[in-house]
Amino acid sequence: MAETQSHGTPILFSPYKMGKFNLSHRVVLAPMTRCRALNGIPGAALVEYYTQRLTPGGFLITEGTVVSNTGAGFPHVPGIYNDEQVEAWKKIVNAVHTKGSIIFCQLWHVGRASHSGNFPNPLCINLMEWPRYHQQTSPSQIGGEFLCQTGAMAYIYPKPRALEILEIQEVVEHYRKAAFNAIRAGFDGIEIHGAHGYLIDQFLKDGINDRTDDYGGSVANCCKFLMQIVQAVAAAIGADRVAVRISPAIDHLDATDSYPLNLGLAVIERLNKLQLQLGSKLAYLHVTQPRYHAYGQTESGRQGSEDEEAYLIRTLKRTYQGTFMCSGGFNRELGMQAVAEGDADLVSYGRLFISNPDLVLRLKVNAPLNRYIRKTFYTHDPIVGYTDYPFLREEKVSSSNALDFCVADLKGLQGPAGYSCKKPEAVTVDDFVFSGLAATGNTSNLIKAAVTPAFDAQFPGVNGLGISVARLDLAVDGVVPMHTHPGGSEVLIVIQGTICAGFISSANKVYFKSLKKGEIMVFPQGLLHFQINAGKTQALAFVSFSSSSPGLQILDFALFGNDLPSAIIEQTTFLDDAQVKKLKGVLGGTG
Repeated sequence: MAETQSHGTPILFSPYKMGKFNLSHRVVLAPMTRCRALNGIPGAALVEYYTQRLTPGGFLITEGTVVSNTGAGFPHVPGIYNDEQVEAWKKIVNAVHTKGSIIFCQLWHVGRASHSGNFPNPLCINLMEWPRYHQQTSPSQIGGEFLCQTGAMAYIYPKPRALEILEIQEVVEHYRKAAFNAIRAGFDGIEIHGAHGYLIDQFLKDGINDRTDDYGGSVANCCKFLMQIVQAVAAAIGADRVAVRISPAIDHLDATDSYPLNLGLAVIERLNKLQLQLGSKLAYLHVTQPRYHAYGQTESGRQGSEDEEAYLIRTLKRTYQGTFMCSGGFNRELGMQAVAEGDADLVSYGRLFISNPDLVLRLKVNAPLNRYIRKTFYTHDPIVGYTDYPFLREEKVSSSNALDFCVADLKGLQGPAGYSCKKPEAVTVDDFVFSGLAATGNTSNLIKAAVTPAFDAQFPGVNGLGISVARLDLAVDGVVPMHTHPGGSEVLIVIQGTICAGFISSANKVYFKSLKKGEIMVFPQGLLHFQINAGKTQALAFVSFSSSSPGLQILDFALFGNDLPSAIIEQTTFLDDAQVKKLKGVLGGTG
């Protein structure tokens, strides 16, 4: 059900005036590193990515964009420090503006989180020795090592050194020039990335900053570098085009502080004072929720608002004199709550926006969300995991809202969002009734199992509702081999017999159990799972899915039931030629 505003209380989809910018809603595309700007030049893939995620009157923030050739911490991140990059960004900004959206460029320098293995001019410039670890970690748990791309390479950060005073002023100038370049490229403004353990945050946090000069020691000194950048950038392009992001309570990249609330308040005190001096407010202050770090390490994440987190964010919001944006682990419910309770003016969404280019629409009508695939976050493929996530069909959602349902028109083509809607006058009660699950399926086959689906193709009434069911029959010794449902999660309910069922997580942890009559097990979307008849009699189960068309891919058939060359299978599975040919013979494959 779509949410509406009542009694003057703002909601996530209420308009908002951010300085001179009139926003049509409060859902913001958060800045996220995606590594698709080959050799630092944003190209056509970025045009597609950002235009997919815009809405008229909506607000986008770009991925971190480095301010100099010493500032990158990932391969193939965009820059905005030379003319070629400025010209490339113009194409993206123009495409966004043509469709009525507003876009800021996030300015970024990683500081000590850089390495000469990938970049010609890294500047390992921070403030004390970077911890070194011997164990490999994932990109979302960076310690001394960082997994590059899909995990093919890891490296240990070198020991950093402290910036000299003159070098600090050079970096401030890099930010000023980058901001000026952003305006040349047509951006509506810039966000200074002072969060998440990167260069500015390394100055702010007392767990890193061990300087003994004017840039270390007291909180005032630790804030000095950030404020010099803000002042320089505001002088160059105007304060109303400048935003700041901070994360006082986040320990990403080991950036810890003894008193996060005090640090946040110190930064805000100085920003408030600067706004008074300039006679103009900044565009906004962007603060990452404390739950970001725990949420960010998993596919599903921890959700919910704890008292301590709520107090910190609420205190910062009420102290800052201007537009306040929150990010970090928000879902629809938490975003609605933050705006309604006055804890945020705007809410930025990251991972959910990666996998749902039409996230604003999905949140507004409370539609199901695509699941994001973490392993594609930092690859360089211009399509896979970047611009290939499916959209809802807006006309279908509108019809569904008006009619309460969207019965599948099976005469039409099936697209990523399902079937188009049957004309209302053609809908009958039979579209909402399916009788095909009463009969026992035919288990006289290789796997001694039968699945009878009631998906949208068989049961038109579930089209667009995010639900479907199926019947599973297992003869004695029957098995449903390792398989996945790319489009939905699954719940299995045992009706008769004993079924051994389980799944393998993305961390390769196995969860399995023998289930008896009346017991239920859930299989998260996209994970490999199986069912085996573990008893001495016929077994029966019904399964439900969180999609009207969950899809099915059986691992054995994907490998051995087609024309994938045997040599490739042998190289990628470590099976020998005889084993591969035997399995292809059994499952009907060739090649």
